[in-house]
Amino acid sequence: MTFESNEEKNSIGTLMFNILGSFAQFERDLIVECTSEGRERVKAQGKHMGRKAI
Repeated sequence: MTFESNEEKNSIGTLMFNILGSFAQFERDLIVECTSEGRERVKAQGKHMGRKAI
């Protein structure tokens, strides 16, 4: 991903890049949290996770 502007360094461009990065990290953290909770719930029910053994 590249950001280009007419100026060498743009404060607003840097701010936008950091905001977008923060939102991306937040979303990733939510995904990991929800996935972990789902795995714990399945294990508590005693169900098998993953592929079936061949």
